[in-house]
Amino acid sequence: MPETSPPAPPSPLPEASPPAQPVAFPQNESDPRHPQPQDHEMRDHRIKQGPYQPSMSFPKRKCGDRQRSFNPLWYREFPWLEYSPEKDAMFCFSCRFFCKRTPYSVGHINQSFVSKGTCRKNWKDAKEVLRKHGSSMVHKNAELSRCTYLKSIPISQQLDSAAAASKRVRDQKQQENKNIMRRIIDVVLLLARTSHPLRGHDESDESLNKGLFLEILELLGRYDETIKKHLENSARNARYTSPDIQNDILSSAQEVILKEISLEVNDAPFVSVIMDEATDVTHHEQAAIIVRYVDKDMTI
Repeated sequence: MPETSPPAPPSPLPEASPPAQPVAFPQNESDPRHPQPQDHEMRDHRIKQGPYQPSMSFPKRKCGDRQRSFNPLWYREFPWLEYSPEKDAMFCFSCRFFCKRTPYSVGHINQSFVSKGTCRKNWKDAKEVLRKHGSSMVHKNAELSRCTYLKSIPISQQLDSAAAASKRVRDQKQQENKNIMRRIIDVVLLLARTSHPLRGHDESDESLNKGLFLEILELLGRYDETIKKHLENSARNARYTSPDIQNDILSSAQEVILKEISLEVNDAPFVSVIMDEATDVTHHEQAAIIVRYVDKDMTI
């Protein structure tokens, strides 16, 4: 039998071409056809940007034997005018952001300039429509609201200014209190260092001898405006001159002194301790401790 050639392999099927992707029209968030931003900061930023007025090749429409399109020169005559490339329509920037219906509103809100967009079939009468809208009471009120908004100070900035002013007042008051306390503490430490009593038998405002502490403060008040204002303007329970305050100052000074002595004793190369007891007139024994040491300056 004659030899037969093997059958040829089937030809491969042609690869299917990928489906055509639809061409998306370029979008811009500033295009007036999009709703207003709900976020306060974004809305404020958008208002400060001003009307969306793109410069482009505008699509033409047939009008008789002529081709007409949106005219960018209208931007100059109507500064509030916006153009939407996505809708090929006109909008009013001021009315979009500031035209709101209230019980006291005057005139009719033209939604074609606010949300829908004004699409002219042939753009022939567009300029007349813009003039009519610009002269409406609703538009004028929106323009006024826009100007007022741009001149006003944002609430966030007002709050920041108020917080800064409050901080300045608080810092100033804190500094005044520090200056007052420095003077009071110095008087207490002076009397303690010189072993003088601080208080008197009668510390009332009418007393002729209130004790060294109050008498010295009043003497300072004759020459020091800070102490003078403090003693004259502060309530009696807010003068920081009571016996409790004096004791607190003395206790704090004692803690600081003991801490400093303890640090010096720990660093001293030589230390001696002397302790002695004595009986007072009430027959109570009193112990006295004396610590002697050499400091870093070799002073005993």
